[in-house]
Amino acid sequence: MKKIKLLLTFIALLIIFFFGRECVVKIDEYYKIQKYGEPISEDGTINNEYFAIDLNEQNAEKITEGINKAIEYANKNSIKYLKLEKGVYLIDGVSNIVNANETDTKKGIILKSNLTFDLNGATLKQIANDKVNYAIISITDVENVKLINGKIEGDKNEHDYSKESTHEWGFGVDIRGSERIEIENLEISDCTGDGIIATDYKNRIKSSKDIRIKNTTIHDCRRNGISIISAIGVEISENEIYHINGTAPQSAIILESWDSKQIIDEVNICNNKIYQNGIGIDIQTQAQNVNIYENDCSNNILVLNSYGICKIYDNEINDAELQVSVEKEAYEQGRRINKAIVENNKLANTSLYILNVENIAIINNEILNSNISIYSSNCLVDKNKLENKNEMLYWGLRYYVSEFKKEKYDIYIGNNTYKGNYNTNESIMESERIELHKENIYDYYNAIFK
Repeated sequence: MKKIKLLLTFIALLIIFFFGRECVVKIDEYYKIQKYGEPISEDGTINNEYFAIDLNEQNAEKITEGINKAIEYANKNSIKYLKLEKGVYLIDGVSNIVNANETDTKKGIILKSNLTFDLNGATLKQIANDKVNYAIISITDVENVKLINGKIEGDKNEHDYSKESTHEWGFGVDIRGSERIEIENLEISDCTGDGIIATDYKNRIKSSKDIRIKNTTIHDCRRNGISIISAIGVEISENEIYHINGTAPQSAIILESWDSKQIIDEVNICNNKIYQNGIGIDIQTQAQNVNIYENDCSNNILVLNSYGICKIYDNEINDAELQVSVEKEAYEQGRRINKAIVENNKLANTSLYILNVENIAIINNEILNSNISIYSSNCLVDKNKLENKNEMLYWGLRYYVSEFKKEKYDIYIGNNTYKGNYNTNESIMESERIELHKENIYDYYNAIFK
């Protein structure tokens, strides 16, 4: 018997010597399958026992490691669909990197290319920590990824904020330099930073592309609901975003590059319900070719110091301000909003404010209990319906001359209607500097916007 055991041991050593670690792994895998069953079932469910994912143990580091091993296994074996067992999974996504501009690819759950990761109603919860930077899910330098069906929860209420910092870089989903990414049917909450962030990778070389965020509820995050920092081809649709507050800018959705090398282009923001945030939709520098339409928004919509074409249409905006503007410092640096269209919106208790836009068309909007203020050249205003049912407003529509724009203004006025308590329907200030056009105004419109 001893000779047989020695012979088997010798054979095992020879196998290890000639075939190396891969063979040892396969032997270990064989025995684990005999003990726990297949690592991933036919329907894609991760076998928690096989990957040492013990939800009762409450060990965030081991749970995170186990899920990542399952993802690695799926990637190695060309498995394209993974599903969690139901439950609450504590996640360790913390990073010692303070600056969010730097990429740490070892944060939280790390998704691979060509994978649908189905939370299946499970909750991924970031363990309480004192770090400035974390990500519950990282999607970095990959393609063809879907993340669906579950909850992602930060540690906002348990977080230790005693370290000197704004602690605004704790993310639910961190997308960097990735392509064809879909986020759908999630609830993301209580992150110390943003619910979702999409930016670039490898020192601004690789922007994210083709990002879809759909049918997701994002609430009670501290910094922003969704931040687009560097991405081309983005759709943000059918989401509900509310209670974003804690550290500036507190926007439901923000398009905001951090430096001039980053690109934000071809963005559609549509059919979202947005309320009880610091700002609703905030379009900042470097953003171009943005469409904002069919949203129900009870916070400000701001297009500020941006450039390129921006279209805002078919929205319902309540108790807020719709602003398209270039501030003085940006204007003096040569920044311009080249073209903007504000059309078919319903604004209730919401003013429309336009400042230093080179070409803008304001057409067929319904404005209740508020007014329009314009400090811009090449502005067409037509078919708008304004009604004030409350106390008297001084004007319905007023054209000003900017304090820092010296050129003469061109204003194209069509047939706007006014009802209710307006002291003056239309008011033109410093008329000697404004060239008023009331005929053939759509020749201008067709030449610029069509």
